[in-house]
This record gives sequence, structure tokens and C-alpha cells, in this order.
Amino acid sequence: MSEHRRVRIAAQYNAEDPYEIWHPDLADELNTADSFRKVAAVYREGLFDFYFQAETAALPMGEKGVPEFRVMGRLDNLVTQSWLASLYPDLGFVATINTGNNLPYDLARRLHSFDLLTNGRSGWNVVLGGNLHAHINHRAKAVAERDVDRYALGLEIVHSVLEALGGRRAAQAPAPHHFPAAAHLLPAARQGAAFTIQAGDSARSRDLAASYADGLYTHYSDEVNGTAFYRDIHDRLRRHGRDPRTVKIYSRLAILVAENADAAREKHRALLPYQLHNNQVRRYAEEIWGKTFAELDPEGPLPGEAPAEGHVVRLGLSYGLYLDGPADKAVARLRDISARHGGSLSLREVLILAAGTHYIMGGPVEVATELRRLVDLRATDGFVIAPHSAPHWLEPFVRHVVPVLQDWGVYATRYHDETLRERVLREVAG
Repeated sequence: MSEHRRVRIAAQYNAEDPYEIWHPDLADELNTADSFRKVAAVYREGLFDFYFQAETAALPMGEKGVPEFRVMGRLDNLVTQSWLASLYPDLGFVATINTGNNLPYDLARRLHSFDLLTNGRSGWNVVLGGNLHAHINHRAKAVAERDVDRYALGLEIVHSVLEALGGRRAAQAPAPHHFPAAAHLLPAARQGAAFTIQAGDSARSRDLAASYADGLYTHYSDEVNGTAFYRDIHDRLRRHGRDPRTVKIYSRLAILVAENADAAREKHRALLPYQLHNNQVRRYAEEIWGKTFAELDPEGPLPGEAPAEGHVVRLGLSYGLYLDGPADKAVARLRDISARHGGSLSLREVLILAAGTHYIMGGPVEVATELRRLVDLRATDGFVIAPHSAPHWLEPFVRHVVPVLQDWGVYATRYHDETLRERVLREVAG
């Protein structure tokens, strides 16, 4: 048995961030049935724990409509993954679902069907509200989001769903106020209540996740922020009377594998124009600095001037840029990122790194070594990889990095007949 901890790997597709690129020059097809099928085949070959699918709750609108660089017309998570499960029955599936856009019984019924179709290898990534404009793309809500605490409402929906699926309400669960009591759905699903991951980073979100979730989805995986997040979640779990070994943390990660480190860096430079559109770079810079720039080179350095006095950045979670707040602090953070890389990064590169997703690039052994190191440090339990493009981008990882991890005894060598919850909690590779 390896003296190192087991490395867990999952991967996403159909997301929208600077690492997953939707561009015809990098893939012959995107957002088609065939592209989803090919992605699932690659993830199955890599023995990934699960296929993670994101959700966009509302269409992003600008002054001239939906910007050209945004992803449009995505396929529905649960429908897509149910179909893929019929093709790849031993692959696990996790669908992102915004609780604020669903009613508990309807959501429980769909998740129940999802779990039966996947033979217990399904889960959901819970988002507790968040987008105030999302309702325009969904049915009218039973409770208007502006009239209730979104965390309290979201948690009530979660517990109603889990109870209907055969689980139990946690001691800290809110008493139902907006929805009728749940009745158990039949037939009983193989893993009982669905395997549940929660995303979110605020103190309150972390505490809610620690009260009920099977896992957490986070941006943090580096040795500083990742280890701090890991310790904080384990402390919260203990305060809720839960064994930290029963909850696993999966960190979003971007990976670029090439023959060696130099080749990986060259490939990275070629990808940069696709990762953030020139118009996005300008819009983000002007929002962060609170100024209009007559000239702005995405490949040049950060603007040298100070931000507008008193300006407050309000980007939200646009492309994962966690920069909201006083502009001087946001600009200082960007300058710190630039300085940590010797001041050689372009404006575009700094903005991409500000998205908060840890980025590993290099040759197969170099990448495998870093993954094992982060898990051994307890910066995370596993990773959800954001591929640069689909369906083929993670093939080098599967063909060249996975065998290294297997040789080291820290990664699965086959799928077992088990539920997704059992797979995630498995401590021994093999």
C-alpha cells in the first residue's frame, strides 16, 4: 500500500470560465450530443470519479444583448447525464443545480430518476440561489427570492429533497415554512439520499455545507489557501458533530500536460487569446479601475495608473473573478499576482490568474507529482479538472498522467460496483 493519500479526480464540461474554452478553432464541435459523448468516453478511460456538469442560471446580457463570447444554448444537465449514463454506466455523474430555481418535490423526483438510471452513481452540486436575474429564465418561484434569506430557503429546499430521497433532516435543518412535508419516493434509490456537493465560499455557506453535505466544491487547492480551507471545513464538521473522514473536498483545477514543462508553457501562451476575449479584457480592466482607457493592450502590462478614487468593483462572479469591493484593493491584488511572477505577465494573464483556479502545467511526471503533493499536504482531497476545450483536451492527462499516479499506487486502476458516495469515500486506490 502506498504511504501517500489517494488522489481523487473528476472533470467538468459545459462550464464558463477562463479555463474551459468554447471556440471552433480548438474543437471541431461543441455543445452537441457527440461532444458530450466523447467527453464521457475520455473521462471513463481515465477512471475519473465523476463527470461534473455546470449550470448557467441566466443569460448574461450586455447593452447590445448577449455578448459574442458567452456560451449559449447549453443542454440540460440531468437529461444529458441520464443519457450518458446509459452509455457509460460505471462513470459517476454530478449535475449542478440552483436550488432557487426549483421546487423541492419536482427536483427530488428528477434526482430520484437520475439516481435510478445511474445505478446509484449520481450526485448534485448545490448552488443556494445567488443570481437575482435567474428567474427570468425559469418558472415563477414559489417564494420570491427578494422576500426571503436565500441561504435559509435554499437549505430548506435541500433538506426537503434529501428527505424525499430517503435521507434524514440534519439536527440544524430549518423547520419547513414554505413547502409541504416531503414523502419518500419509491422505489428506494441504491444510495438513499443523493450524493450532495455544495459550492460556495462565504463563512455562512461553508457552515451550511458542513451541516449536511457529502462534499464541497471549491477553488482552493494551493498549499496556502487550500490547506487553510481544508482545516476550516474540518473544524466546522467537528462542531456539527460530523466525522471529517465522511466528507471530501474537491478543488477546481486547470491542467495543461505536454511532453515537458517548456512545451506546456508554449502551449499555454498559444491559448491565452482564446481564454479571455479582447473585449472581455477591456471590460474587466475598465470596471476594475473605474476608468475608460483610450488604448489598452491585452498582451501588455497592467495599467500603471491608480484606480478612480472611491471606485467600487462590482463584477460579481463574472468568469470567477473574485475582485468585488474597493478598487484600490482589487488593483493591489492584481499587482501582487504580477509581482509574484516577476512582472512578466500580460494584463490578460493576470486577469486569468485572478479567477482563483489553481493552474498546473508541465510534463506528465511533473503534473502527477504536484497533484500527489497537494493531496498529501491536505490542501484538498481531490480535483475537478476544468479542461481547456472538449472533447479531446484531457486525453494527454488520461494517457500519460493517470498511469504515473497508478504506478505510484495513489489512483484507481478499475471501477468497482459501488455507489458514487462509496466511490468518493474509498480511501484505498486500486
